[in-house]
Order: sequence, then C-alpha cells, then structure tokens
Amino acid sequence: ENSFFACASIASNHSLLRNFILSLLWKNRYRKSIAYKNKIAGRLIVFESYGGTTAELIRERVKRHIIKTGRVPVIVIDYLQMISDQERQTEMQQIDHSIEILKGLSAEYNARILCISSLKRASYKEAVKMEAFKGSGKIEYTADFVLGLSLLKSKFGALDDNQLNEEMQKQPREMMLQILKGRDIDTRKTAELLYYSKYNCFDDRLNQWQEHQEKQQTGNPFLMSR
Repeated sequence: ENSFFACASIASNHSLLRNFILSLLWKNRYRKSIAYKNKIAGRLIVFESYGGTTAELIRERVKRHIIKTGRVPVIVIDYLQMISDQERQTEMQQIDHSIEILKGLSAEYNARILCISSLKRASYKEAVKMEAFKGSGKIEYTADFVLGLSLLKSKFGALDDNQLNEEMQKQPREMMLQILKGRDIDTRKTAELLYYSKYNCFDDRLNQWQEHQEKQQTGNPFLMSR
C-alpha cells in the first residue's frame, strides 16, 4: 500500500514538473513572438503573386513605399520565374526583361534585391553550377552575387535516382551553399547547412549534428541519455 502511494506521488510530481516546464517553454515562445512582432513583423510587407505580377508592378510598389516611408526596402523575390509579362512570349524573354527592370531599380535607389531562381530539373543531382539557373546568361552577367544551394552529397559527384530520393527524404537534409559569383570575394568558399523541410528552416550547425549522429550510432551512453 505504501509503495502504491509512493508511486502515485512520484507520478504526480512528474506530471507537475512536466506541466511547469511546458509553461516555461510557452512563456519563452510568447516572449520571443512579441519580440519578433515589435522588431521585425511591423517592417515586413508581403505581396502575394498569382501569376499577374510584373517587374514594372514591383518597381512601382517599391517607389510608392520609398515616397511614403522615406526608406529604401530590402526586396526579396520568390521567385524570378514567377514574374510574368504577357508582352514577352518566351520564358527566356520574360526573365531577361525582369532582370533588366530589377537591375535598374537597384541602381536607381541603391536597393538590395535578393532574387530566388528556380533551377533546371536535370541539375538537381549535381552540385549547382551557373548554367543550372533558368536564364543563366542574364543572371551571370547582371547579378553582383550568385549563390547556389545543393545537396551536400552531390559535392562528391552526381547522384543517381535512388541516392537523390534518399537524400530528399532525410530529416534534416544536409545541404551546401556555394558562392558561384561575387565581387571581391573568394568564390571557392562554401557553407554546409542543415535544412528542416517540415519547418522550412536552415541551421548552420551541421558539424555538431553529424558528430551527434556518429556518437549515437556507436552507442555513447551519455549522448543517448540527452
């Protein structure tokens, strides 16, 4: 009987401790969300595109923002190939025209523009090269910096279909960010990252994560208990 009450007491204490820890975590998340709202959210403006956004429309919105606020925004475009232009018939013509307008916008207002580009499907199995970008000629000529993101394993050679599927299903995925073009910087440098597709989040602690995985596989009791 005493053992039963002792077990019940321990279970109750564990439940209380668990609830206490969860309450602290939620309070911490709440404080972080408030800090994000105060520092970032008020400065973030998102325009959704459903196929009707042109480079001219982006330029006009940026101009209105500068007139209204007196500040030049950082512009993020996701992604280049989604910018449409019915007057240009081919995708290449649309990309070339969009890049020309965006380059002019950057020069006129000294604006920083981060433009995401899709890649040719055949390049998924290899480390990213300049020619993998759709509209690569204009991108290479016009952009000040070009970064390529690819699977880390492709660093050691092209992947076959099975290897590609295996890497794509990993959680997290091991990725590699390469500098393909840059003014006055070493283009040989790379950064190795973890990508959590579930949360659309990158983490730069790949080395620590790999070390953690290796120790788990060797049965390290201290690491397994964490």
